[in-house]
Amino acid sequence: MKKTPSFVYMSKLKLAIIFINLALLGAQFLLTSAYSAAGREISGVSSQVSEIKSQNSQLQLAIWGKSSLASIQASAAGLNFIHTNATVLSPLSTAMAP
Repeated sequence: MKKTPSFVYMSKLKLAIIFINLALLGAQFLLTSAYSAAGREISGVSSQVSEIKSQNSQLQLAIWGKSSLASIQASAAGLNFIHTNATVLSPLSTAMAP
């Protein structure tokens, strides 16, 4: 039986379609793997961001504690400073003219 040109064309077309499908499946696998790796990296960075935000909150609380008036007065007393009442003078408005 002799193969007709259309039969040869159809078999080549089927092989081309199979090859294209395999190439697309391979590309899909590679892209999925790449996105998965990127997702794991983003997840790691996200957990680092959460940890740093938690540390930032703790440091903010420590700053507020150290800068409170009671803490400053205790530190001043430890350095033998004494509390005095001071009068603040402000200049007259004419003295501040340009």
